[in-house]
Amino acid sequence: EGVTPRFAAPLGGDEATEAPGGAKASEASRLLRGDRASAKCAQFQQMLRKGKFDDALAFLKEQTPSGVHLAIEELGPMAQGDLGELEAGLKLFEHHLAKAHFADEVQAYLSIFLQAHGEELASDPGLRAKCGEVCRALERRWTAINSQCHKVRCFLGMLT
Repeated sequence: EGVTPRFAAPLGGDEATEAPGGAKASEASRLLRGDRASAKCAQFQQMLRKGKFDDALAFLKEQTPSGVHLAIEELGPMAQGDLGELEAGLKLFEHHLAKAHFADEVQAYLSIFLQAHGEELASDPGLRAKCGEVCRALERRWTAINSQCHKVRCFLGMLT
């Protein structure tokens, strides 16, 4: 009667337990074991490394807010990666700024990226230069939008 306690199998156990969804618990785990060592990286990291920036943005958009934070924070040296992952992250933002779409989401993700990796970006001269390029691209976009808004305001002023 009451609650029946259930305990998970020990980590070193050979028994393969079923996780929700029918996957084996060892396959569903985020722990890195055996062939899932650090040579294999997260899905988001793979997309960035391959330059699949549209897929990477779609991946971020599918995540919960905590999933976005986790995916972004799993990049770079602090997550046993390299500075190339951070450079690929900056290229992601540069790519989507050039396409001028999903502006709110891209800026939110950029803000999270800069908060998570700002110190690492500032410590490397190459990444600092890349941040400058992203900043200039962002300023160009907002300057163009601001100019268009001024034109519309002038046009509306003439009509009224």
